[in-house]
Amino acid sequence: SEISESVPEKEAPAVLAAEAAVALLELVAREVFSGRRFVAGQGPLADPAERRSLSAVVRLVDEPREAIALGFPFDYDGVLKRRRELVHDGELAGPVLDLELAARCGRLSTGHGVAGEDATPGHPQWLAGEEAEADLLRRSAGGIRIGSIENLRCLPGPGLPFRGVARSVRRIGADGALEAALPPLIWTGKLLDLLAAVDGAARDRALWIPAAHRAPAVAPALRLSAVGELTPSREARG
Repeated sequence: SEISESVPEKEAPAVLAAEAAVALLELVAREVFSGRRFVAGQGPLADPAERRSLSAVVRLVDEPREAIALGFPFDYDGVLKRRRELVHDGELAGPVLDLELAARCGRLSTGHGVAGEDATPGHPQWLAGEEAEADLLRRSAGGIRIGSIENLRCLPGPGLPFRGVARSVRRIGADGALEAALPPLIWTGKLLDLLAAVDGAARDRALWIPAAHRAPAVAPALRLSAVGELTPSREARG
């Protein structure tokens, strides 16, 4: 198939396949809602200066008691797990905490003890939207579709800067058809800026169970009004 070497503009729209969206969700759950980060006074939950309004399409919950989430009713501290809204109406909820972190900041445990140094949502879900992925693609003519994201992580610094490798990237044609493929691209930006750019979510969702005993995540395909910074990389090609 045709290969395009040109890099998309920052303002170009993008569609994340569900397999890419679950990687984004897992990073958001781990970094934004970290109890350890909150107790240390870091991140948008602890520092109001870092907060910003997010898209209303960003509807995130931690749902430990659904079969799809592969849940268990109690955390490692023996505290009952409950459904918890993480983002509602564009606003971030509070952090998740185990007994130790809760005691350190004068709050109650949210049932997220995992016998480690941090507490993070163990069963994050991005709630389904009302469109098919094909509808998201038709609204994104001139942009790109990202099929997967590898090595996605946050870097030190304010605003939760992130870096990852976008793979299985395709141009989107005028009718939403997938066109020329692009080589792997380095994707960088600020995590909250990325969430603010989400303006569409598909009906169908995918379950991702990552390695290293990290949280299973459930998410639909997503549309971004602007993809942000993408750069070619010889490292990514390897």
